Amino acid sequence: LITLYAQNMQPEDKQNLRWQQFNRLLEQHFSTQHQVGFYAAQLACSEKTLGTLCLAQSGLSTKTVITDRLLLEAKHLLIHTSRTKCRL
Repeated sequence: LITLYAQNMQPEDKQNLRWQQFNRLLEQHFSTQHQVGFYAAQLACSEKTLGTLCLAQSGLSTKTVITDRLLLEAKHLLIHTSRTKCRL
């Protein structure tokens, strides 16, 4: 049934599904995986295909989407931590 469903999905439905999958992967791995190639491999697509998807869905490149997620986490940590010094 899954195969039949996938074959009958409209292209925009497939694109939305892959976008959701990318966002789930990004949430799981953003702190350790910063390379576009990692996410493309996990989604079984090329970096170019993932880039096209990100541009269509967000207007941003894949690398920018990943970087923006990292920046969001950094801002969250700056606001919600009580540490006064950062160890490098």
